[in-house]
Amino acid sequence: MTELYSAQFYRLGMEEAGRDYAQGHLTAKGAIAAWVRIRLKPGWNAKLKPAEFRKEFRRNGKPMPSSTFWDAVNRLKEEGFISFEEPSELDICRCNEPYDNPSEIPDTS
Repeated sequence: MTELYSAQFYRLGMEEAGRDYAQGHLTAKGAIAAWVRIRLKPGWNAKLKPAEFRKEFRRNGKPMPSSTFWDAVNRLKEEGFISFEEPSELDICRCNEPYDNPSEIPDTS
């Protein structure tokens, strides 16, 4: 029997991944997985700066939300696709304005 399709592939680059994320064709989890596959061979390590990464992947002119990024990274870790160390510290600043209702705290991401 003859083969209907020959083996083909398309090499995905960061520009295409960013465009696919912006158009809604790629999820945050898929964008992070693409970044890992494009830049790293199995067993390789790299430093990823979340704020810079989120700025590269924009939708509707806005960077990927921080909560979306961390949710996707944690799901990839749970699946065993990536591993990472939790940051040893966070830079936190208390807002000057008093908030009676937590829902009134502005989102700065």
